[in-house]
Amino acid sequence: MSVAAFPADFARLETQRLVSRELTGQDGKAVLENYSNPDSAGNFLDAPFADIEQAKSLIDAFKADTLSNNARSLNLLKRLEFQLDDVRDKSHFSSSRKPSAQ
Repeated sequence: MSVAAFPADFARLETQRLVSRELTGQDGKAVLENYSNPDSAGNFLDAPFADIEQAKSLIDAFKADTLSNNARSLNLLKRLEFQLDDVRDKSHFSSSRKPSAQ
């Protein structure tokens, strides 16, 4: 994969039963409904959410984490692409090697 082809946006995955997409500010109410329920929140949080601001903060944290992970992945891809170009330039895999005796 070329670095130029690395996706910049959050990937959207959709099946007949599931849609996985980036959370937005419009999802605040649904996030609050989910994480204000002690049964749901107990698995992920110290205490259930009490207000919409907590839900929006969680959405912002998810976005920041996604951007940070994308930046790390892109940086890694760039370094790998550079290393591959360096290997190609140095002709490490040239045909000038002597064939081994059999």
